[in-house]
Amino acid sequence: TNIIKLTPIFLLDINLVEGLTLDSVEHKLYWTDALRRTIETVYVNGSKRRVLVSHDLDRPRAIAVDPNERYLFINYLHHHQYSESFNLVSSLEKF
Repeated sequence: TNIIKLTPIFLLDINLVEGLTLDSVEHKLYWTDALRRTIETVYVNGSKRRVLVSHDLDRPRAIAVDPNERYLFINYLHHHQYSESFNLVSSLEKF
């Protein structure tokens, strides 16, 4: 039997989370904040919160992670809907 211990995470300065995903390999949460126009991450224990992308975002909405291939997929909505992906190992280093 696997017992999961849940730890509440209290994060401040979040406005409108429209997408949330869990990286079960790295034990991180990723989310989009449509009002702040950011993509952020935090470890599931609440430590090391970080803004990954905070510029040139056009209403980030849905988000998904492929923990094995290390890709983050983001969906945007403005005048039209579009998606893009980032390699978590190399692509986000430029932001």
